[in-house]
Amino acid sequence: IAAMKAFANWLVKHDRMLKSPFRVLSKLNPEESELRHERRAATQADFEALLTSAAQGQPFRGLTGPDRAMLYLVAVSTGYRASELRSLTRESFEVETRPATVVLHARHSKRRKRDPQPLRNDVANLVQVYLEEIRSRRPKQIWPGTWTEKGAAMVRKDLDAAGLSYRDEGGRVLDFHSLRSTFATNLARAGVSPAKAQELMRHSDVNLTMRLYKKLELSDLAEAVEQLPAIAPGISVAAKVAVDLVDLTGIHGLSGVTHVQTSGTESNPAPAQQAQAGGEVMVKLAAHKKEPPVRLELTTYALRKRRSAN
Repeated sequence: IAAMKAFANWLVKHDRMLKSPFRVLSKLNPEESELRHERRAATQADFEALLTSAAQGQPFRGLTGPDRAMLYLVAVSTGYRASELRSLTRESFEVETRPATVVLHARHSKRRKRDPQPLRNDVANLVQVYLEEIRSRRPKQIWPGTWTEKGAAMVRKDLDAAGLSYRDEGGRVLDFHSLRSTFATNLARAGVSPAKAQELMRHSDVNLTMRLYKKLELSDLAEAVEQLPAIAPGISVAAKVAVDLVDLTGIHGLSGVTHVQTSGTESNPAPAQQAQAGGEVMVKLAAHKKEPPVRLELTTYALRKRRSAN
């Protein structure tokens, strides 16, 4: 689309066309088009296994095993895309300062801005050691080569070596760009606000951050629910009474239950006393309940009651 629009604009500019027929078309967002390949974020255990297998693996398109392990670590720590990581040089890293940063120059950034990205101190320390080790063979560019053309195949090779599946049971894949998804998901798991996550992901629209990259698993949501306030002991008795009340009368609510007397303390009755109190309430409810005849419809039973009252 971009090429067609550019060509049509050139024709208009040189008076070879009155107006562009493609002027109403909008460019596809490449990150929205990635929905064709649904990705999953790597769990902590899977990512550690990936790093281990990569560090022990054979070279791939000029990158040794340790090169790939450090590449994956920086990718999941910054959310940088493959092409952005390939552009990084020694000067891009400022690991001796605090906070440590890695700087993506405007000509390599997707949003055409100079983007400094903070690094965790432990990641910065590992990067600093790595840069010293490769100083002689990588004097300028850190991860050069054509590996970006086969990024998915590179990750898949290391996944196979680690005994991990490239595609899970739900059809979601774990490729190189999934490391960017993992970065965003880790931000969500850490409770980072959407505004900060948007800035760290370098998105122009926060909806893109939320829609494409915050891929929380059910286990993450369960952990969030577990952080809710604990149920007080007295509430459990009331909840049981409410459930049994609905079962007996079909009336929803606790309006008919005023108080449950127990011999324990008012704020924290003993469990046995709670059960006893709940049982006493249920006995009283059952004693006052009039069951309709088994073989008659409820409407018939209700009509008979009204006639007898008259």
